[in-house]
Amino acid sequence: DNPVHDGMSLYSVGWLLGGKAGPEGLEFPEGATWDIGFLDPEMAKRLVAGVVSGPEVFAGMAVTEARLITPPSFEGEARMVPSSPILVRTQTPGGGKRYLEWSDPKADETLTRSVQGRLRAAGLDGPDAEIKASFDRTDPRARTKLVTYKRIRHMGNMCAVRFEGAPIAHKVLWTVGVGSLTGSGFGALR
Repeated sequence: DNPVHDGMSLYSVGWLLGGKAGPEGLEFPEGATWDIGFLDPEMAKRLVAGVVSGPEVFAGMAVTEARLITPPSFEGEARMVPSSPILVRTQTPGGGKRYLEWSDPKADETLTRSVQGRLRAAGLDGPDAEIKASFDRTDPRARTKLVTYKRIRHMGNMCAVRFEGAPIAHKVLWTVGVGSLTGSGFGALR
């Protein structure tokens, strides 16, 4: 019963970036960056205050710097890259979920509907919520990635995304992420 986490997440949690494979697992010889975005600036301030008061994270890692970053300026079209896999799912007739890959044109339609719903949940309506989303199929680093989270295997997309629409919508999406499970480490954007 958590009002912040139980509904549609208007925040996103990226993955730790900067790791390299080592003999014992991931190593971060030059440190790591971690993108976390909140639509509500008060939630961001509370997170930063908590990090400052208890900087130890896990496995010997500690936060040495926390910064609030203002979203960049956007125009009518924006291109963003994921800092965690983007999950695009549809319902199957049997009630299950089917994952769509970045290379499937149907993924764009599903992602667009999902993004428009997220924008409406964030309080945007009318032209501000009418946005088109598509995977950038020219992205040379585009790939799918299987991820197990809470014993469930998810297929995510590590592919840049393009948005056409209002600049305010771009700022919201840059902050809250796209796709499913943005509050659980998927769909964060940079």
